[in-house]
Amino acid sequence: MFDCCLLLAQLADLTGELMRMAIGRISDGEIEFAQRICQFVRQIHRELMLVVPKMDDSYDMKSKMEVMLQSVIKIENGMHKYHILTLLDTNQYVFLTLFCLFVCLFISLL
Repeated sequence: MFDCCLLLAQLADLTGELMRMAIGRISDGEIEFAQRICQFVRQIHRELMLVVPKMDDSYDMKSKMEVMLQSVIKIENGMHKYHILTLLDTNQYVFLTLFCLFVCLFISLL
């Protein structure tokens, strides 16, 4: 018998594996491939957002949807960091990091 809920849950789990693959590709400098993975995972998430609210007892799927969204965010953050690091040399990166820490500290004191 075909279990649609199980299939959707497995599809959601697949996106976690795709996220790990994308992060690995970013580490290897293959940013275009990681970007395609990100677009694919984002599309799966977008399509499942239409289906999951209509599922009976979809608590597990709602949890998986949150994890899937976090996977998309991790890929996007990885790509963003890659772009920043390739644009900045080491000295600029250290300065930017210290500046960001200073701003965070300043904001937390407000």
